[in-house]
Amino acid sequence: MRESILKLPEEIENEIREYTLTRSIRLRILLDKYPLDQMKSFFSGFTKDQLDRVYRYGCVSKVLNWNNYGYYMYTSKPIVSELLKNVMRHILPFTYECSPVSDFNSYWETQDKKRQPSKPEYIRRIKNFCTFALTFSLDTRNKKFIDFCEKLVSDLVVGCLIMHKNK
Repeated sequence: MRESILKLPEEIENEIREYTLTRSIRLRILLDKYPLDQMKSFFSGFTKDQLDRVYRYGCVSKVLNWNNYGYYMYTSKPIVSELLKNVMRHILPFTYECSPVSDFNSYWETQDKKRQPSKPEYIRRIKNFCTFALTFSLDTRNKKFIDFCEKLVSDLVVGCLIMHKNK
């Protein structure tokens, strides 16, 4: 079958893959190749500024809104509230755990390089964010929220691979 698929035009091949490989399966394939517990080696070639963009725009800003002083657990994106059906027992723990510590908010607000968190701290936070999002989503048993979190992590890993390739 694989040989038959390879003979097809690329567009049809992509459609078949899209149909047969669900988002969950694609995420599992990605995480098998780039496990979350090995993020340190995965991000070793990234600069602090690149890690900052990955954490801020690939993780935090997907879940929380920026207000005048930073990202906080009470400023979640409407999609998060909608997916969790405004169940405070789910929203608050999720947004609390996804909120960056004040060091990150201080740096993002001031852009003062002396306040920028360390490279290992960025890597630790990115890893924790991805691990938590996937684990927490499964605990909610909410299919739409699970899909949202899987897409979030999948997009983050793919985006990092693109950044890594374009160095």
